[in-house]
Amino acid sequence: MSEKRTRQLTPEERARRIAYRKKRKVIVPVSRISFLLHLALSVIFVLVLKGLGFIPNKYLIVLAVVLGVFNVLHAIIAFASKASNSRKITQSVICVLMSALLATGSIIAPNYIGKIQKMFGVVPTEGEMNINVYTLKEKNFGSVQNLAGRKIGIQTKLDLEYQDYAVSVVNREITGNDIVKYNCDDIYDAVEKLYAGDVEAIMLNETYAEIIEENEDYKDFAEKTEVLYSCIQKIKLDYDVDRVGNITSEPFVIGVIGNDSWDLKSVTKTTKFRSDVNMLVAVNPKTKQVLIVSVPRDSYVAIDGVASQMDKLTHAPYVKGINGWIRTMESFLGVPMNYFVKINFRSMVNIVNALGGIDVDNPYEFSTTYVSYNGKKTPTTFPAGRIHLDGESALGYVRERKSLKKGDLGRNEHQTIVMKAMINKATSVEVISKISSLLEALSGNEKKGEPPAFFTSITSDQIFAIAQMQLNDMATWNIQSVAITGTTGMYKSWATGTNLSMVIPADSTVQKVKQYLSALMNGQPFNTES
Repeated sequence: MSEKRTRQLTPEERARRIAYRKKRKVIVPVSRISFLLHLALSVIFVLVLKGLGFIPNKYLIVLAVVLGVFNVLHAIIAFASKASNSRKITQSVICVLMSALLATGSIIAPNYIGKIQKMFGVVPTEGEMNINVYTLKEKNFGSVQNLAGRKIGIQTKLDLEYQDYAVSVVNREITGNDIVKYNCDDIYDAVEKLYAGDVEAIMLNETYAEIIEENEDYKDFAEKTEVLYSCIQKIKLDYDVDRVGNITSEPFVIGVIGNDSWDLKSVTKTTKFRSDVNMLVAVNPKTKQVLIVSVPRDSYVAIDGVASQMDKLTHAPYVKGINGWIRTMESFLGVPMNYFVKINFRSMVNIVNALGGIDVDNPYEFSTTYVSYNGKKTPTTFPAGRIHLDGESALGYVRERKSLKKGDLGRNEHQTIVMKAMINKATSVEVISKISSLLEALSGNEKKGEPPAFFTSITSDQIFAIAQMQLNDMATWNIQSVAITGTTGMYKSWATGTNLSMVIPADSTVQKVKQYLSALMNGQPFNTES
């Protein structure tokens, strides 16, 4: 038997094998370490998502299974002695890249939750009220000291106790004789006495200046007067809302109130302001029904539900704050309010843009020129039919009234159309890809000192519960809308004591709205288009 001969390796082959083994000594441990890193981060990522509290378990299980299979496949390569260097290198690169993504997700997800928690449920219990001393510029008093012994008009209908306190503060500021209080019937009577020279100054809550300028006789109020002194008082804030026990199973009503300001800081102002958007959003999470009710800002309603206090709805938060607006809306529509959300122009623009715009069914063509926050004027025609709106065009769409046949009532219809489109977009699968931009738009820019884009009494836990419910069933919601209609006329305003243009709500539409609300709350079917 001949002995099998072994081929001798050439020097080049021997060098290649040595180099391979050296590389192997580095590649194998790197492959295993990268796998173990990925395995650890996979577990951490799943636990972090579970800890967020709103992702359904079925999604977490699917994610855990996918990551588990991924880890098993890479473990085989990492620990297989016969796996080539190239396969181990590929496995290492993939594990490192995936580990980077998992680590980033584990950091970003809690950060998002932190932002959400800051946005929801922080309702202040204390606010500020400014009582200003106004004088005519032409009088050139210069200082409140020069009002010593002079008459100051005090309107007796609203904020009397705060004005009395301001009087005592002013008297402590001046030397010599105290100022002399002169009682006026209402805010317009006070301004009339100031213009006529019957008093040298008047005391008013600073928020009433806009109401005064609504009157043609006093639209120059800001130009003719100056604030000689301002008394800032702390006031207690309360809210007549009763949160539901389980927001995913019990019907609830959200009041949406909006004011005409571009400054996000005005959103968190809880004392007195004008409401230009007045809506109720009623939700039945069991039947997946939503009803959006829009009420004209000039609706002639009983402020606080008191029949002797008939006035424009927009004046309710002016004279009574958010709480007064809540009580007024509840009395008018006969349904308790569980939560409220306050927004303004800037918040709406930011939210719509963060959603990637919205699509609305415009019932008729109209043209308008809307003004952006930077003062830019944009002439636009909104054609009839399906149209896409970005943030600023959506704001222009809901603000226009002069070119509409129905005026303010037409504007109300547009508000409900846009609100419906926003809810549809926010509850769609597509919104998942918009989470980052949406949170950025909602949470405000801390570096610029901007607060969140809205102010609400809804808590973060309730938002998480709703999000989990929606992610769990991905249900399609039946969203319907209705706008209160009526006729326009001149009627006496309780707050001002003068006749102003009002919308008298049509009793037939008010009763229909009450029926729809009752049906939704009781889980019964209804159709606002029938």
